[in-house]
Amino acid sequence: EAGSHITFVLPMPKSWSQKKRATMKGQAHQHKPDADNMIKALMDALFADDAHIWDFRVTKVWGETGQILISSIERAA
Repeated sequence: EAGSHITFVLPMPKSWSQKKRATMKGQAHQHKPDADNMIKALMDALFADDAHIWDFRVTKVWGETGQILISSIERAA
């Protein structure tokens, strides 16, 4: 069975310099919105009832444009 790794890529502020943007791209996003609120909103948007979801990992990073990336996590037997 597989779980999911959900990566929220949050856009960097336009006010940031090119140097800061280059440094922060792909780095941990440790500001609001909170990861738990983001995953709840995503699950509510995707499923009428998400009770069947039992395993996922969530990551928030900075990026040029906003994205939601979902990849599979394979389990060891």
